[in-house]
Amino acid sequence: MSDTTTTFTAVLERLKNEQNSGRVAPKINSKLSIKSIRVEVSVFQPRDLGNDTGSKENHIRGLVDAIYCNPSKVLDPIIVWWSGAGWYLLDGHHRLEAYKRVIAQKRIKIPKIPVRVFEGDLNGAMLESIRHNSKDKLPMTKDDKINRAWRLTVMQDFSKREIALTCKVGSATVSRMRRKLQELQELQPHGWQDLAFGMSWKEAQQFPRKEKSYDDEWQDNLAKDWAMRLSKAFGKQASKQPEVFARALEYYSIKLLNDLTEFLRHDIEDNGEMDF
Repeated sequence: MSDTTTTFTAVLERLKNEQNSGRVAPKINSKLSIKSIRVEVSVFQPRDLGNDTGSKENHIRGLVDAIYCNPSKVLDPIIVWWSGAGWYLLDGHHRLEAYKRVIAQKRIKIPKIPVRVFEGDLNGAMLESIRHNSKDKLPMTKDDKINRAWRLTVMQDFSKREIALTCKVGSATVSRMRRKLQELQELQPHGWQDLAFGMSWKEAQQFPRKEKSYDDEWQDNLAKDWAMRLSKAFGKQASKQPEVFARALEYYSIKLLNDLTEFLRHDIEDNGEMDF
């Protein structure tokens, strides 16, 4: 199981426990200090922040400039959610990073930043983190959307319609994901969820990998297939003009011609005749 999978499942379990504590959210008047905002990208960040680091860096630098240029020294509100134990960032990861850089530069003070509170449960917060789209946010890639849809499918807490609409994927895709999940459950009754969480959708589609058998039968079938292709391409011309065909092979690949010559020589030495 990958570290990413361990992080996701562990954080998800902790957030569920925090939610079950039932602690009421404190009043914040739509502003929070940066230190009070918790970040859990494994659960509340639908985009892969490790990809396209150049675009990410340029985006953050642009946000830093926007903070300095804005008379209020703030950007649009980020979205947070109260878990029962703390405030978690749902949307605005790059904006939060920009604020941190500005504060680190010590040119201006930003005691609190504007926030918008999402009121709902953990599942709703996860959907909100995917659904929300703002002008200060880099777009989700196709892989981001499809992998987040797969993760929500594995959780089994969301309807097909919710996943399709939130992740902007087709309902047919979600149906295929559900069938694949059922297949994984049958293949590995114990630990299927950790297995599924550790896969991207592409990896899940390819699981389990079937190993090819490169035995004599496989070689013979492949040889017959190639023989049929040669027959369609050359008919009887190759057998009528073997010297021309040999020269054509030489033009195609001198290494192939030498390897064939060596193979035939050993075959004759071992068997007294060619094994055809």
